Amino acid sequence: MVGCALYGDGDWQEAQELYLELLDHDDHQVQALAATCLGHLARVYRRLDERPVIAALRRARTRPHVRGNATNALDDIEVFLHPRRARRRGRLRRLIPPWTWPA
Repeated sequence: MVGCALYGDGDWQEAQELYLELLDHDDHQVQALAATCLGHLARVYRRLDERPVIAALRRARTRPHVRGNATNALDDIEVFLHPRRARRRGRLRRLIPPWTWPA
C-alpha cells in the first residue's frame, strides 16, 4: 500500500478510492495504514478530493487504533495542500502553545 502511494503510476484518484475503502477494513492495521497512505498521496501528488478524504479521516479519528495515523494524515493534507495556512497555524502555535488554549 505504501509503495503504491509513494511510487505509484500517477493515478492518485484510483489510489485514493482504494485507501478510502480500506479505512473501513476489518483489520485495524490496514485501517491505520490506509490513513497514512492518504497523507502520503497529499505529499506526493499535492492534490486530493479533499471533502471525502477529510470527512473519512475525521470519522477514522474516532477509532483509537487509527487516531494517530488519521491525525497525521490530516496534518499532511494541510501542510502539502495548504502550506500558507499551515505556516500561519505553526506561527500561532509557537506564540501561544495549544495546551494553554481555552477548552
